[in-house]
Amino acid sequence: MKFAPVKITGGPTDGKNILFSIWETRRMDYEAYSKDVSGVDGEWKSAEGNEALHPVVNVSWEDATAFCAWLTRKERAEGKIGPKDEYRLPSDHEWSCAIGIGSKENAGTSPEDKSQKLPGYPWGNSWPPPNGAGNFGGNAGYGDAYDRTAPVGSFRVDQNGLYDLSGNVYEWCLDWYSSGQEYRVLRGGSWDDTSEVILRSSCRFLSTPRGRNVSNGFRCVLEAERTPLPETSGIRNTANGAVTALPFVGKWFQDDYYILFNEDGTGERDIRGIRPFKWTVQGKDLDIRWPDSENIKWIMRYDIKGKIDFR
Repeated sequence: MKFAPVKITGGPTDGKNILFSIWETRRMDYEAYSKDVSGVDGEWKSAEGNEALHPVVNVSWEDATAFCAWLTRKERAEGKIGPKDEYRLPSDHEWSCAIGIGSKENAGTSPEDKSQKLPGYPWGNSWPPPNGAGNFGGNAGYGDAYDRTAPVGSFRVDQNGLYDLSGNVYEWCLDWYSSGQEYRVLRGGSWDDTSEVILRSSCRFLSTPRGRNVSNGFRCVLEAERTPLPETSGIRNTANGAVTALPFVGKWFQDDYYILFNEDGTGERDIRGIRPFKWTVQGKDLDIRWPDSENIKWIMRYDIKGKIDFR
């Protein structure tokens, strides 16, 4: 699974960068969970044409939250995330921020009160959707190559590096739909939707927490506590001001980058998983380069107070 940061404006996570999975949870991800945990409902296996890279469907809100809890336990135990880091479903407001309307909505009102209130779609204000906008129903005045779900990442990526926020499958959110607390929220529309109103960025759908449907899936987010680099771990200023790379297994947060270091002291990847990188020591700087980006160079500077900055 790969993640990209989304800046949240308003609500309980105001000001945070929540790490969104860049695509909906795939059948292959859910299969790993079902093999590791006994008693997982098997209805997800019955979806027609739902292959490994397609989003998993026929999963309820309870199924989706159980998957997130399992992934949290698993990666905490493996040391891939910190003891306070957590995978979960996005809140309704966080999902709005991801699709670009969070600053236009009141984070304190219910999803029911906000549903369909704002015009516009992820691709702009035009209707029908332009070519390549997503996987929607065939009667939306738009066509794509898929009768049902599509492999994740098949359509254009958005400004945050996310795929399929609109179309493919509905995505469960944490929230209750209304104060009655009978239904949970789903966002984004699906492969089966053709309505202009349903495909608005502001539209909310609803279902009971145990409800399953061939159009419903989910996307994980990671809420991670940013931990400073300890003075004795990984990268350290020596007495003469030079940077020394120490062999260790550890992690470090700076802005939206979560870097894992191998036992031999080499850099492994960032948490978004977009591409591997290598770093080398150059005087007081760590020069980090991605092999596929000749013109992009990130440099971390570690000062005597133990702070690292990108520049």
